[in-house]
Amino acid sequence: MKNRLSLLYKVLIISILIGGFAACNRNDSAKDASSNREQTGVISLTSEAFRDKVWDYNKNPREWVFKGQRPTVVDFYADWCPPCKTAAPILEELAEKYKGKVDFYRVNTDNEKELAQIFGIRTIPSFLWIPAQGEPQLTSGIAPGEDATRKLFTDMIEQHCFGNFTEEEIKIE
Repeated sequence: MKNRLSLLYKVLIISILIGGFAACNRNDSAKDASSNREQTGVISLTSEAFRDKVWDYNKNPREWVFKGQRPTVVDFYADWCPPCKTAAPILEELAEKYKGKVDFYRVNTDNEKELAQIFGIRTIPSFLWIPAQGEPQLTSGIAPGEDATRKLFTDMIEQHCFGNFTEEEIKIE
């Protein structure tokens, strides 16, 4: 009888451990799937990928030669930065809205110090707005609140990336 209880006790402990590990793995898988979903619109770039997709600053250090085919937004961020965390889901939303019309990338300035240095990034988040043709524009910071930030980003995309200005914005004297 004692052996049966001991065996039953061991089986119970093993079952609990296996169930706990399975639950942990399911949660990790859910987190991984969630992270993958979040990254579908905005693509993280290393310095090497930036040189391949946006601008090869080693090959053309004094001249901006855009390698992309359509307007592009590059978000320079850090994981610990609260305004960066506010901007990230808005950029994901805009990446979906402008899918196929604008490319969205992000660069972690803690990991890609070379890129941060090349662009003189001193404040994060900073954003590089790149039209398909012409010179890029670098801005930093976000607006107060999500709605104002969404409008700011949309305006920058429409104005700088696409060149769409309203009559009020074009002051002819």
